[in-house]
Amino acid sequence: MDGMFDRFQQLRGQGRFEEGANLLQSDAVVQSLDPAQLAAELGYTLQCQGCLAKALKIWEDFLNGKQADGEPNRLVMLRIRMHVCLVRPMVRENLDTLTASFDEAARLDEKLSLMGLEYQVSDHVATEVLIRDTYCKIVQLVSQLHIPQRNPEAFSWLESTFDCALSNKEYRLALMAARRYAASVSSPLGTELFQLRVDTWDRMASKLIRVEMPAIFKAQALDLTSEFAPSLDSVDALELREEAARRMYDETGHAFGSMQVDIRRICRRIRRNEGDVAAAVDTIQAHVSSFEQQNYLFGVQNGLQSLQASFTDARFFDLQLNLIGLTDELVSKSGANLFRLLYLTKSMATWLLHSGRAPRVIETGVSLYDAVLETNGRRQKATIASIVAQAYLQIQKGPEALSWIQKSCAVYTPTIPIERAEADTLELQVLIALALSNPLEADRNQLLQKWNTIINDEIQHGMVGPAFEKLNAIVTLLIRTHDGRTDQYIQRIESLTPHLAGQSADMETKLAGFYQNSAALWLSKDSGIHPGSRAEEEAIDLLEKAVPLYLRTGGLVQAANTRLMQALAHFSIFQKSTDFNRLVDAYNLADIAHEALRNLDVTEMASQAAYWCAYYGYLAWSHGRATSDFALKQLSVAEKAKNDECVDLSILGGFDAMARRQQRGADDKVQRIYDMARQVCLRENLLEELWSWTQKSKARGLSDLLALGVLVPEHLRVAIERDSATKDMFEREVELMQRISASESTTRINLRNQLHILQAEMSAHTSLRDLLSLRAGTPVTRRQLEDLATEARQEASVTDVVFVDWVVQDGQVCVVATRNHGPAQLLRCPLSLRSLEEWKTRYVDNRDDEDESLYDSELEEDDPEYCLRQLDALVEAIAEISEENDLLVFCATGILHSIPLHALWIGGEPVIARNPVVYCASLTTAWQCWRQTLGAWRDPALPTSKTVMAVYEETPGTRFLRDEQVRVYESADTLSAAIGANAITGRGASLGQFKASIETSSLFHFHGHCIVDRVVAVTDQRIVLSDGSLSVVDMFRLKLGTCWPHITLIACDSASQGISASGDEPLGLVTALLCSGASSVLGTLWPIASATGREFSRCFYNEIKDARSVSGRGLINLACCLRAAVLEIRGERRTRRPCHWASFVLHGSPFLR
Repeated sequence: MDGMFDRFQQLRGQGRFEEGANLLQSDAVVQSLDPAQLAAELGYTLQCQGCLAKALKIWEDFLNGKQADGEPNRLVMLRIRMHVCLVRPMVRENLDTLTASFDEAARLDEKLSLMGLEYQVSDHVATEVLIRDTYCKIVQLVSQLHIPQRNPEAFSWLESTFDCALSNKEYRLALMAARRYAASVSSPLGTELFQLRVDTWDRMASKLIRVEMPAIFKAQALDLTSEFAPSLDSVDALELREEAARRMYDETGHAFGSMQVDIRRICRRIRRNEGDVAAAVDTIQAHVSSFEQQNYLFGVQNGLQSLQASFTDARFFDLQLNLIGLTDELVSKSGANLFRLLYLTKSMATWLLHSGRAPRVIETGVSLYDAVLETNGRRQKATIASIVAQAYLQIQKGPEALSWIQKSCAVYTPTIPIERAEADTLELQVLIALALSNPLEADRNQLLQKWNTIINDEIQHGMVGPAFEKLNAIVTLLIRTHDGRTDQYIQRIESLTPHLAGQSADMETKLAGFYQNSAALWLSKDSGIHPGSRAEEEAIDLLEKAVPLYLRTGGLVQAANTRLMQALAHFSIFQKSTDFNRLVDAYNLADIAHEALRNLDVTEMASQAAYWCAYYGYLAWSHGRATSDFALKQLSVAEKAKNDECVDLSILGGFDAMARRQQRGADDKVQRIYDMARQVCLRENLLEELWSWTQKSKARGLSDLLALGVLVPEHLRVAIERDSATKDMFEREVELMQRISASESTTRINLRNQLHILQAEMSAHTSLRDLLSLRAGTPVTRRQLEDLATEARQEASVTDVVFVDWVVQDGQVCVVATRNHGPAQLLRCPLSLRSLEEWKTRYVDNRDDEDESLYDSELEEDDPEYCLRQLDALVEAIAEISEENDLLVFCATGILHSIPLHALWIGGEPVIARNPVVYCASLTTAWQCWRQTLGAWRDPALPTSKTVMAVYEETPGTRFLRDEQVRVYESADTLSAAIGANAITGRGASLGQFKASIETSSLFHFHGHCIVDRVVAVTDQRIVLSDGSLSVVDMFRLKLGTCWPHITLIACDSASQGISASGDEPLGLVTALLCSGASSVLGTLWPIASATGREFSRCFYNEIKDARSVSGRGLINLACCLRAAVLEIRGERRTRRPCHWASFVLHGSPFLR
């Protein structure tokens, strides 16, 4: 029996865990070995292998099934229970049981001390060492993830045990003590909390290197001293030891020792930018594959972690995501859920630092923070909160960032000085961001007074790096606020620079940051103090010092940003001297920065660099030094880069995404890009390009991301399915999107990692690249519009389609239009933007009962004083490019959303009398909505049920007439019978019924109240139901993409659209419903009488019924039905004035199938 057990120990010592575990479970060993000893050894072998869940099960099964502790097994039982205390919180979700396990481990350690065992060469001592080693790991785990334990006693045995074991040639025990000392002293926890000393480890390492021992132990000794290299070790000496360790591992038949050493050596060289990265990765992946074949999960984990930690810059972002994904798969095999939590945190940090994808970090971080309980993971919870704070800071949400900083501090206050200093730095950065948004000098003085004390204390205690970083942040604030104390703080930083030179890469990065801030100071100085270009030249020289420091430390993003600052300095000289060579220098440097940032996938900064390239290119064109093609190309790149900033924001969720995209749309630079492009097109008479840019300016809104991931144009679907590779990628993408939608936020980030990598592969295929472009809001092309017009004429018997748009350039309004396949035409209007704004203020915004309003004017529409007659010039030019009965598609944006363009006159009659009209936020929106109702690809099995819902109840804030209630519900019953719909009225029209019906109907009609507070925002629109109300936010959350229904809202202000600061993004019920998947929405621009709504509905659905009876194609022209209904009520005396009929508008598709 002893021979078999010795063989087992030999196998485990050689890393052949699978063979050792199988031997332990053989009949001969099971029958002869003490059950406690068997459970202890088998579980420990599985733990070393990385199969933590299996190990825990073996120990817990044994403990649950054992009899009372027997005297011979008392120490072994103690060992098993200590193992359980370590592994159980690693396997449980979200650190569950960590505190309870630590408390139990402390009691076990105390029990071990009471046994009074002294060191001697025996099995008892080996077991005791293993128990104490495990307890040290538990203390470290609790200190790392929960509350740091100041417990030097737990580690006090290591040095003496090492010396005694080495003297007695108990090399396995000596190496165990040495490894625990080395691993503990290498972190701040070890030196601060456990009072371990680096010089003690150096002495231990020196002994391990010198002492002769059997080859298998010598290999481990050299391996250990290479992994935790002594402080004075040279790289050459380290690599010599590694080579000797590899040779000995191979000679002694160790399963993986040589490969682990090789992985560490390769990763060190990657960090030093030495050798071929691709070859290095291939070698490590081969080693990891070998570990997988041996089922050595712990080795797989270490290999992947080592490789990931080696790539510290953004060039290898996609590789890092792949490694995170592989590591997550590994966790599923090992059952170590603790590592999943740590990998999620790592993944968040990777997204934040290397790609600027803050919304992804917020999405995961908020849920992860809630999942980790304070009772088990205070320190980890604080770390997550800190990362979320940085994410909010990155998207310039200072109050939210400060809130998460406060959460982090409330959960856990760092006790280790360097940790406290780093936390303080982040808090200061957030406070500075807030101070920049509200730069009051009194607040700034208070902030400086507080932080000067903290900085001085850090310098006094030798923490120069954090102090330097805080001073740098303060200088940023002082420069931006033109504070006279800037030079004083620059001098303080300069006094610290000698302490930074030649230190770690982090210190070199801080020094480079100082050079950047100093350059910014020079650029901010008054030109009267430094006339000419001295300030700019000084800044350029300082920035040139910063670039190599950043490059040497892998700070590629910072280096690119530095080049962008240099470009601005050269541009400043150009502005002073008109030296065109300086403008060329500015463009070239900005182009270098843009190319680097684009390749690094740092979206927001790449967008800034692209903007400056475009601006410099535009200036070169305006000075006659560049062609219009060059200028428009640069502007196009900048416009796309600005849009890329917005695409990822949809992760924040429907309405939150919209709000964030609204902020992007309000960016002055976005509007300048479009203004510059239109200026080039107008001056060069490039009408087709002008048309394209007009659509670009409107196609980038959230409203263009309709049915994201659901609607695929037929021609793209055919192309995708024709190729098995593209079909497979598309199906995988759909599956991933569904999993992301259904998964918990805490696990969603790993799925997004996979989606990011997959979509990068998809972009290499033409059909899939076109699909991704469509989703990103890439504007519809002229060819697509022409095909759409042709299809409409074929399927819906439409005569011709005229697409009409309005643009404002230099304050003047112009019409840009195209008819079918014809060229774009530019038609100028004798109206200015200012005159439109004044008109809107007087007739739309002013609700004073004493003044005339568009909504209640008693003037006849042919009265020259009637308000709409002042705006007829907006549509008069349409007569030049259209015929009667042509379908007009009005792409009204900005202030035009509030004007009933179809009620303006052409040749003495309203447009709606001459032509059917449909509205859209952009022609890209129109194309997407039309595609939902046109084409043979539409599934005939889609739901065809219809719903008429009416709710007219007495509620606060709404007008109520009992007689009108009866008429409304009778009208609903009549309508439903006429069109074969389900009628839901009164109390039955509840919130739940509304959601259920609208999501499963192909046609949905609602008659009721819409409440809107125009003082606050049109986004406060709410549909009133019997038991509550539904807001615009709620509408964004509906899922209408399975039916793509037509929706009619006969409710006050239901088609009112709030306008973003950029002027091109409508907000309101219409946008919300279209974004949720509706193909078309008919609503009202302003409040109408309930009786008028009933009469319009009767006329409109009669027209639909008649159109269905004569249509042999199953396609109904809603625009024509709307036109006929409007003209019918216009012909009635009571409702003849525009305030009654002009309110009804159709958005989206003009067709109903």
